[in-house]
Amino acid sequence: ATSIGSLPHTDPRAAASLVLERQPRLPAAPSLPNRSGREQMIGQAAWGIPGVEVLPDGSLSVDDLRLDPVAAAEAVEAAGVDGDPFVALRSFLGAVSGRRGPVKLQLTGPVTLGLALHALGVEAGRAFATAGAAVQARARALLAAAERAAPLAPLVVFVDEPGLTAAMHPGFPLGPNDTIDLVSGALATLEGRATTGVHCCGA
Repeated sequence: ATSIGSLPHTDPRAAASLVLERQPRLPAAPSLPNRSGREQMIGQAAWGIPGVEVLPDGSLSVDDLRLDPVAAAEAVEAAGVDGDPFVALRSFLGAVSGRRGPVKLQLTGPVTLGLALHALGVEAGRAFATAGAAVQARARALLAAAERAAPLAPLVVFVDEPGLTAAMHPGFPLGPNDTIDLVSGALATLEGRATTGVHCCGA
């Protein structure tokens, strides 16, 4: 058994202890939005992107003119998993430090992040290009942090993509092939260093 997504805790050490106790074979890094709104999946994904401010409740404020895929990739990779959105993740990685058994991690996918940016008025092409670059950069940072904490632990990493539930709707702002390419780019960044999966909580 493992899990994906958030727990109701506000104490990151208690949350890490719970998953290690209840999921001993494949403990999953939790997020704790009750501790901070910035630990919601969109807040985590957007953290560090130039032109995007993640507000304390997890909502976003966007300066459209500053969004740029190259700048997003550089800034997100530099930000890594530091900052308020990743407190629970860092606590979990500390708890599994030196582990040799597998651990499961997750990150918000580029389709879901792109939809969030587009909903705030960013043109679809720029929104999804920025999201794709940012998520790939976050994936590299996530792998690096996990490998520092537990270099001998096999990694399982899921791309969390609830936005895919709308992907075949006629009004979806991205074509099917482009949608597949966007998710595939995130998975390709992880493959070779982790067993990968995609989670979508819907049809």
